[in-house]
Amino acid sequence: MKPLDLISIATIRETVRAIDPDDDDLLLGMIEGSTDAGELLDALLERQATVLAYVAGNKGSIDKLQKRNARLIRQDEATKAGMLKVLEAGLAIDRG
Repeated sequence: MKPLDLISIATIRETVRAIDPDDDDLLLGMIEGSTDAGELLDALLERQATVLAYVAGNKGSIDKLQKRNARLIRQDEATKAGMLKVLEAGLAIDRG
């Protein structure tokens, strides 16, 4: 691939800044460490693979948490039903 010119680097820099605006080290390292388009593309592809791995990991965690939350809600409902049965039984005994 051809070497990058300053205008291309500036344009790419602004685009890459969207990856993580708070991580200037990542941005500067990717751009300053790349002398041509191929190197920068490789760095961006590596970053994309990392981000997609995090997304997949987060999805798995979210799914587990949603299932756990559903179980806890069912447990809460069963506990409330049990308390209601105890109260109803107590009232029936008091009236009896």
